[in-house]
Amino acid sequence: LFSQMNLALVGYFGYNNFGDEAILQSIVSQLRAYPRPLSLVLFAHKAASYQSSFHGTVLSRKSFPALIAGISMVDIVVFAGGTLFQDRTSFRNLLYYLGLIVLARILGKKIILYSQGVEPFRYSLSKWLVKNALLFCHTITVRDKESHAYLNELLGGKKRIQYTVDSAMMIAPYQTNNLYQNCIGINFMNIKQLPLDSIVSQLERFSEKYRRKFLYLPLSKEDGLIGREIKKRLPDSMMAIFEPSGHISTSLGVLKQMDMMVGCRLHSLILSAAVGVPFLGIHYHDKVESFAKDVKQKYVPFSDLQTETFYSNLVEVFENRTAYRNQLNALVRDLKEQSRDNLINTILLKYDKNG
Repeated sequence: LFSQMNLALVGYFGYNNFGDEAILQSIVSQLRAYPRPLSLVLFAHKAASYQSSFHGTVLSRKSFPALIAGISMVDIVVFAGGTLFQDRTSFRNLLYYLGLIVLARILGKKIILYSQGVEPFRYSLSKWLVKNALLFCHTITVRDKESHAYLNELLGGKKRIQYTVDSAMMIAPYQTNNLYQNCIGINFMNIKQLPLDSIVSQLERFSEKYRRKFLYLPLSKEDGLIGREIKKRLPDSMMAIFEPSGHISTSLGVLKQMDMMVGCRLHSLILSAAVGVPFLGIHYHDKVESFAKDVKQKYVPFSDLQTETFYSNLVEVFENRTAYRNQLNALVRDLKEQSRDNLINTILLKYDKNG
């Protein structure tokens, strides 16, 4: 008989962020294929909301006693995807995740950073803390080449950094009806100084010329507010808003019908790439540029949303969408093949006591 392997999953889960929930679904799907008995502990906000859908133990990510109890129960702690280690939006969040690494180390657990996006830190204290805490990790994998280069430099080559795709890219879409066939997918974030009038004007101009309808895909509650504002300003027949619900693979089935995607949130682009939909990224953050370069798709700076450059790039990707799609499919196929079952085959088996 094989003894059970016990894992804890740490991430930005429970905040109704579509990208992070896609990461969670993908990782759990990979883990369910593991050939040994496996028990999972998930740390999440609003833990009760996962009780019916998550097959394992769900604990509050905000309760220190729950964190100690949960980590004590497991053999391995997996920090799952996303940009967890950053000080751009919150230094406190960075301390939270670094603190969990230290706690896991004190409790003698194996620590895995899986499919992370790491950006340059703003503060020298952040760099010092990350550089020291990450030395406690047993395996580190990152989701893009720029994260790989930056982390390698920060750690001074003291840890081997592996490259894998973003976990969300491994989710397969469900077949859905063709209600949204040939739409243009769009996603914008509630960013200060978002030039709504300019965006609406250029979208309307494009729709009138190419006879295409837009489908707005909100990946968070805040995205939905922007979508409704854009819809109010466009002629009613030009745009619909898709409300993601249920299984993430269903949303991917809808996304797969798009002719192209115009996306601000990183996971709107990652998920588009996963289903072979060419995209135009809005570079509000370096991680958008990094991913677009990795898969050879177009992106424009955020400041260009109020210039002719946004419209001309939108037209360029649309008119050459078949070429962009073919190039994207070839690159993504290779990336997926390199990363298939990466968490299982190259990481967990290494730490399996039964191996």
